[in-house]
Amino acid sequence: MQVKKVIHTSSVAAIQTYDKPADYVFSEKDWNDWSSETNKDYYGIAKVEAEKIMKEASEAHGFELVCINPGVVFGNTYERIFHSACVFRSARKDRMW
Repeated sequence: MQVKKVIHTSSVAAIQTYDKPADYVFSEKDWNDWSSETNKDYYGIAKVEAEKIMKEASEAHGFELVCINPGVVFGNTYERIFHSACVFRSARKDRMW
């Protein structure tokens, strides 16, 4: 059986930039070019690279690629410490909620 479609859950961090007006609608034409090792936004770098790798794979292997870019994902985390991708923080420094 051949894979026909892959849905890749990414992040708004893969497409957002900070030089657009507030009402700008991001699309598949946009890439986050702000994230860099200089500003230490490794999460943004990883999300951009992951989407580019998936795009290359879809072209090489002939499957349809759908990327979704949510702004927030609610739920448990694998990590017990905070990092730059954590939006919500509790009063306790070692817990997400």
